[in-house]
Amino acid sequence: MNDIRANVRWNFIVNTIDEAFWVLSNNLASIIALLPVFIEKLGGSNIVIGLIPGLAFICVMLPGIISANSVENKPNKLAFVKKITLWQRFPFVVLALSAYFLAIPYPSLTIWVSIICVILIFGTSGIIQPAWLGYIAKVTPSRKLGSFFAAANGFGALLGIGGFVLAAYLLDRFAFPMNYFLLFSCASVAVFISYWMVLLGREPDMKDKTIQTTSKDFFKALPIVLKNDRSFVHFIVVRNLQCLGSMATTFFTVYAIKSLRFPDSSAGILSIFLASSQSFFFFVWGYVGDRKSHKLVLTIASLGLISTSIILMFFQSWVALCVVFVMLGIYYSGIGCSGLALLHNMAPKGRYPTYIALYNSLQVVSAFVAPVLGGWISELYGWTMMFTVALLLSIVGLIWLLLFVHENRRVLNEEPQIV
Repeated sequence: MNDIRANVRWNFIVNTIDEAFWVLSNNLASIIALLPVFIEKLGGSNIVIGLIPGLAFICVMLPGIISANSVENKPNKLAFVKKITLWQRFPFVVLALSAYFLAIPYPSLTIWVSIICVILIFGTSGIIQPAWLGYIAKVTPSRKLGSFFAAANGFGALLGIGGFVLAAYLLDRFAFPMNYFLLFSCASVAVFISYWMVLLGREPDMKDKTIQTTSKDFFKALPIVLKNDRSFVHFIVVRNLQCLGSMATTFFTVYAIKSLRFPDSSAGILSIFLASSQSFFFFVWGYVGDRKSHKLVLTIASLGLISTSIILMFFQSWVALCVVFVMLGIYYSGIGCSGLALLHNMAPKGRYPTYIALYNSLQVVSAFVAPVLGGWISELYGWTMMFTVALLLSIVGLIWLLLFVHENRRVLNEEPQIV
């Protein structure tokens, strides 16, 4: 424990930088704002565009349920992360090279290469997420956990503002596909700076007090967790409804360019509003969540998601799109900051990786279906119908959150939580 306390400040700094540059790299190859336009330029349909984030979500959410048991009791969780995290990094380089060498002569092949890269990036993320979050909770004081997520993602969003300014410039200044080659190359640099910070993390070996179980016993015990923690189950229901309610978010930039005839550079400009909103509200939510209520943050985030569909149903101006991306930033930052913190407070001591794995794996179907369903609805029935369906699902999610999810406000002390 003394070794953990001695390195709290160091780990907080390097882990914040790690996550910030990871956020930047994902912004520069954003599956919400930029990659959909890249796929559209290659000739991909709305259904194919929806498939990209659908695969990303299923890949990041499902593998954790397999790795959680072995990770939960590892004395050094960071060592597990270091072993396989390079598989998260190299696909960014492959994306850049495919844009340069394959996009023009082989656009269909480039789409498939992009899909494979998404699977590798997010699949590896899903495998290591229980270990990484367990490491973070182990070396970060519980009372500062929300602040860590806020600082890491907030600084990442600040970097993302510069990244999206660069993206807007590159998309406007250079012709396709050179603009995307340069964009993905910048993402590759950012992701390897993040990897450097991973290597600098300090975690002393410390076995957990929980009992190691076999994989068979672990999976048998999962239904018991769900049976005994009803608030956790309701929170999973809420997140599934919100996943389905966010089906339209993948298509916001495509809608702006394809339907409203905005220039290609608008993808970068709109993303600046997204990154700016995320950056500002991450810091706000870290303060509000740790000191007041993470459920309050999630409620406001839900209202942000609801407002995006309402605005797009009635307004089609440039200003309206900018406001939509600000609201989207409020939603993403609220979920990113307080979703994991609320989950940590729900989990019994030592079971955070298991709760993370269950939380993610039980959203797999809705996370995969949502953007594909959104693409299908928009292709057959138009944009307005997609926004309407998304709005109704988001409203039900908010009501469910308010009525059934209860927040466990732990007595948070100065000691890092060993998980």
